Amino acid sequence: MKRLFIPTLFSAILASAALAGPLQIDFVNSTLSGTAGDTLVYTGTITNTSLTDTVFLTGVSATSVSPFLNFDTLPFFFDAPGSLDPGQITAQIDLFHLLIDPAAPAGPFVNNSIFILGGPDNLSFDIQGDATVDAIVVSAASTVPEPSPVLLLFIGAGLLALLRG
Repeated sequence: MKRLFIPTLFSAILASAALAGPLQIDFVNSTLSGTAGDTLVYTGTITNTSLTDTVFLTGVSATSVSPFLNFDTLPFFFDAPGSLDPGQITAQIDLFHLLIDPAAPAGPFVNNSIFILGGPDNLSFDIQGDATVDAIVVSAASTVPEPSPVLLLFIGAGLLALLRG
């Protein structure tokens, strides 16, 4: 049993390392919060950790853990460069937006996945980097309407007239 376990564990570790791409995604903050109807803006940098290979950035894919969260990946296409040379790091860019549905319940939505696609040329769409982000939906504060200042003025004037009269 021990003989089978160690090679299997070693193979699993090698397989997971083989799937990991050369891109590292570093968020300014990977956990953001907002109320239902808000848009969360995830910013960060992308690093090509390869010492030898240029990586072309051809796309981005995202998977949400809830139907109440919708990714908008368009900011990536506006801000990310077309490729990263070995060891190159992007400036801080908008990576994507996460739209919270107006009907979303309050609570944490963790482990939403983002994948940067690309490869050795601009026709490659393999996963080159991945990360997870969390979104926390908070309850909107209830608002109590304030009385009109004009109404308060009339009430104050009426009370003053009663006291004098």
